[in-house]
Amino acid sequence: MVLEIAGTRLLSPFYGNTVYVWTSLICTALGFLALGYWLGGKAGRGLFQKTVLAAGVFAALTPKLAYPVLVLTDVLGPVWGSLAASILLFSVPMTLLGSVIPQAVSISTKKVGQAGEQAGKVYAASSLGSLSGAFLAGFVLVPLMGVSMIIYMFSAILIALSFLGCDRRLLIFSMVILFPSISPSPELLFDVDGPYGRVRVGEKDGMRFLLVDGATQSCARIKDMSLCYQYIGIMADARPPGEALIIGLGGGQLSKLMPDADTVEIDPEVVRAARMHFEYDGDPIVADGRSYLRNTDKKYSYIVLDALSGYTLPGHLVTKESFSLMRERLEPGGGVAVNIIARPDDDFSAAVHSTLKSVFPHVGAKYTSPDFGNVVFFASMEPIGGQFADIPEGIVLTDDYNPTDLMRKDIMIELRDENRRYLGQFIY
Repeated sequence: MVLEIAGTRLLSPFYGNTVYVWTSLICTALGFLALGYWLGGKAGRGLFQKTVLAAGVFAALTPKLAYPVLVLTDVLGPVWGSLAASILLFSVPMTLLGSVIPQAVSISTKKVGQAGEQAGKVYAASSLGSLSGAFLAGFVLVPLMGVSMIIYMFSAILIALSFLGCDRRLLIFSMVILFPSISPSPELLFDVDGPYGRVRVGEKDGMRFLLVDGATQSCARIKDMSLCYQYIGIMADARPPGEALIIGLGGGQLSKLMPDADTVEIDPEVVRAARMHFEYDGDPIVADGRSYLRNTDKKYSYIVLDALSGYTLPGHLVTKESFSLMRERLEPGGGVAVNIIARPDDDFSAAVHSTLKSVFPHVGAKYTSPDFGNVVFFASMEPIGGQFADIPEGIVLTDDYNPTDLMRKDIMIELRDENRRYLGQFIY
């Protein structure tokens, strides 16, 4: 379980934190653990220490192997590429870890009649270990240590356990392989594994960038912290009089243009990065945007949705149910602005447009590029003034049917490739 949780972070700079990544990792874990169970049953008890040692060494190599593996599998796209990367990175350690279980059963069984009882004990201990490892990794260690250090710690525990009865020559050989693989991260202003992604801040060509899982979230010019992205000004200029709510902080540029607005940001590390490196001095509400809307009674004249998590747009924020919740929190005559990264004529733009129209009678859109870039939608119960782009009709996204990852697949590839070309040194 520790490797599965860490695996999502290793794959996310290239493939996002999508359903494809989780499915690939789960399938890889189940498939190669099953192979390990079968091989371990045939191996008997003589290879136990060597198997544990090998599992620790191969697990420790995964952070360093991640980048070349991701580059190699990139040509396969976000679906098959994430599956291929999962197999290449985790098949060997998962197989070895799986083979440990039946070997442990064999070692602990003294009589044939005890086999069932001992198997139950070993599998119970294994499941409790996975539970505690997953709990510690997800709720405690990721924010404190980062993904790579968690894997190294997990590997060190396995290697330490293998010391009992293992050939010293194998241990020395393993250390020779392992220690060169542990190297520092590139020079960055900020580099923290937060609860929702790896948050980094780096500088290039007079600009400062905030990245989450390798995807650019914000950019500001270093000399005066002025805007790099046009869409932020478009959303700020459209604000009507009254209370405003911003969902998604990023580097805090929109919040600085609307300093009296309430801001909601789910990731506390994004808040910390914005304060330390983007001159943001606000006091945001740390919560999920939809959860905040559900639990507040406050009404707003303007609600802005500008939330990305790495290359992934949180799908639960762009459904009919989510937009209906926003409508309930609007003052009479109020409006909503929604920013996405897409093409004005692609399936995802069409879906967001139609989903908004299923809730609001008046919807318009503006874009920063006719090809690829930010598409900002405006929606209200009242007529909206101004000139807007023509957006095609699409499916209505709901909590029950929401193929956001599928529709954004090509956009994710293009955005990721653009980031890699310009900011590759900050991604891995």
